[in-house]
Amino acid sequence: MSFGNILWLLFDSLLFTLFYIFPVFLTLFNTVILFKKNIKHKALEKAAVITTFVVGILYTLLLSGYLGMPEWDKPLVVGNDYAHTYISGNYPIIVILAVIGILGYIILRIKRFNMPPLVTAICMSSVYIGCILSIAIILQLSVHNNNSTLDKDLWYRIYLALLPFNYIIISARLIKEMLMTELPKDNSETYDGKFPKIHKILSNSKNLPVVAIVLLVPILSILMLITVLFGQQPDSAIRAFTETSEWLFSTKVSPEPIAPDGHYLCTVAAGGHEKLVKPLRTGERRGHKIIVNRQLCVANAFEELINEKAPKFHHFIRHIYNKYGYPVSKHIKTPLAADITYIIMKPLEYFFVVVLYLFDKKPENRIASQYSPLKKQEK
Repeated sequence: MSFGNILWLLFDSLLFTLFYIFPVFLTLFNTVILFKKNIKHKALEKAAVITTFVVGILYTLLLSGYLGMPEWDKPLVVGNDYAHTYISGNYPIIVILAVIGILGYIILRIKRFNMPPLVTAICMSSVYIGCILSIAIILQLSVHNNNSTLDKDLWYRIYLALLPFNYIIISARLIKEMLMTELPKDNSETYDGKFPKIHKILSNSKNLPVVAIVLLVPILSILMLITVLFGQQPDSAIRAFTETSEWLFSTKVSPEPIAPDGHYLCTVAAGGHEKLVKPLRTGERRGHKIIVNRQLCVANAFEELINEKAPKFHHFIRHIYNKYGYPVSKHIKTPLAADITYIIMKPLEYFFVVVLYLFDKKPENRIASQYSPLKKQEK
């Protein structure tokens, strides 16, 4: 085995450990800690909690980006897309709820009972919100109905559920610790202020989890009111889960999957982010529906023109593309990769446009007619 192969093996082993073994090990560690009565190494537990949030968030973002999940109303590209997104990106309320849950946990863990009892109860409510959101995500991921043939279908769903699962575990541990801790005694012998019954309830640490549950209603009502003021619907949190397809709470039916094109520019049109690559319409190539954008139409029109004017030169260009371009297209599997390819190809697109306007009497007509269902595609 060569030195280069050994380095690649080591690098591959490191990636496997970081992205597959370490998240599972961290989950097992958090689960064991949950059932421990006394933790000798507090610093180790603290490090595990920090790692859970930092690595968990980064891991989830990377995995979601790698899978490149489009919204329910966009057709999947066969071989390129894994599934439609399990949470609609049209509703920022999910991000807000997640942030509230994480901030509530952090504040509660740092301050514990060094806050007014009502503030402690509000932080507990925030943690409950995070737990409810985590349970909803796990349930959503528990069902996937797009008949995916991807071998790792179940594993991807499990790994996407690791962060919410770990959040529930560490939150349960924190609440458990707080229930086992008595609140500091008030120095005064008697309480002469208003609402003595409320003061008595809040002064008992064992009552705070119940108070936190009661506070969920006003907190969620305030959040709903804020989202409505910013143009969201009152049930936007629910819609974020239901306005999806293929998952447990999904109510939408997505368009039929479309076949990818051999041309990597078509891969861009099908897989890039809509705001950047600007898909125009669906087209037809070799009997399959494809998504086309202007860049693809320009490139195809240029090739068509070259084939008409200089067939031998066209044969040479096609040979070069088949040898180098098509293999490259096989590695463009995420929206980010498609976006980068789109940007790199932009200067070449401008060159194609110049050639078309120099040598074609009606260049825009030629561009617009590409990949039309009524036009036979020779390639």
